[in-house]
Amino acid sequence: MFFTVLLLFHSGSVEAQRICRCSGSGQLTFFCEWYEAGFPNPGVNHGFIHTDDYGETISFYDTTFKYFSNLTGDRSLGLIYGVNSNIQRSYDNGANWDTTLYNHNISYTLFFEGNQAGELFLFNDYDHNLYQSIDSGASFQLISSLVPHCNGRLVAGSQPGVLLGIDTSRRFFRSYDNGQTFEYIQFPDEIQNLVENTNSNYTFTITAGAVAEEVYVGVTKSNGEVNVYQSLNHGSTFSYKSTFPYYNYDQLKYIAGRESNEFYAIRFESVYFTYDPSIITYDLQISYSSDGGATFNTYSHLLYNELIAGEMPLPSVPSISLSPNPATDAVWLRDIPTGEVVTAIEISNLSGQSVFNYNCKSAVLHGQSLQVNLPPTLAAGCYVVKVMGGNRVVGREKFMIVK
Repeated sequence: MFFTVLLLFHSGSVEAQRICRCSGSGQLTFFCEWYEAGFPNPGVNHGFIHTDDYGETISFYDTTFKYFSNLTGDRSLGLIYGVNSNIQRSYDNGANWDTTLYNHNISYTLFFEGNQAGELFLFNDYDHNLYQSIDSGASFQLISSLVPHCNGRLVAGSQPGVLLGIDTSRRFFRSYDNGQTFEYIQFPDEIQNLVENTNSNYTFTITAGAVAEEVYVGVTKSNGEVNVYQSLNHGSTFSYKSTFPYYNYDQLKYIAGRESNEFYAIRFESVYFTYDPSIITYDLQISYSSDGGATFNTYSHLLYNELIAGEMPLPSVPSISLSPNPATDAVWLRDIPTGEVVTAIEISNLSGQSVFNYNCKSAVLHGQSLQVNLPPTLAAGCYVVKVMGGNRVVGREKFMIVK
């Protein structure tokens, strides 16, 4: 199972058009931007974050010189699409991209997947034109000029010909013939009352489910919380599933997976360090539900801008090791508080005299480790190692070298 995640790092937001599900259960993709302060590519760069286990673990693909304004997945194994002025395809969930570019000179505001392998849609919210491709983006045909103005809240259902959306009057609509005709459905009172108490036209978000007639609608309330509702009959009725607090996160987005009741909520926040504004951490939380959003398993990832840029690789356990140490083996410092930014390692003898300093580029230790090789010139004896976070000691340990 494969999951790829799409995030906009530099501004600290997640854009709905840049999150897509891939071909199998547990698979999502996020396009991201991050800020890199130094060599070799200062400024804003681009890439993908991906996981193959519902968000529990993640990894990164660097695509520094590739930019996508929209992203969508496909039911074909490993196939996703990125689009800016051209449509480009990846057959390995974003790790590499086909050099073939498809430019159809179609003005569009929304790019989204269909319900069959190789089916894609381009939609222009201004002229109501909907274009369909059934050959993985190689060609498109105009199939409707009647789609309601919907501010991008349009998805393909899980059955051929089905389109579902919410128009700018905040009405739910559906089509069973790819946009040739539409019918409107009144939201239930529970949802309608929330709508009437919220002024924003962007109150609603929508995502199609994986099985016949499944669709999710999110309603942002006036206090910033988001209520999620599920329908199993193309919007004829809805049932309440869960509420997400705002938590001061820059964005909260969600998307349905490939299996029935598979549902994700993604939260993202950026943090800038005052002593060095070039250091940015990104708090990513991926919540996975297998019961339609009623309950969730949440996986948290603390990311670091220069780690993403490939300058500071961090291993896998929350500790710092010092080696070689013939007395016992490597010394492991395991009590460093989660999230500390380590700036230096200082080693002194028992009299307090400094004998070794290791000035490391700041590394966020969050389920990570850092290995420091001791100089062979250190004499046998007892030492104290201090782990520094700026001007503070964030970890301390004694160790012995025997020669």
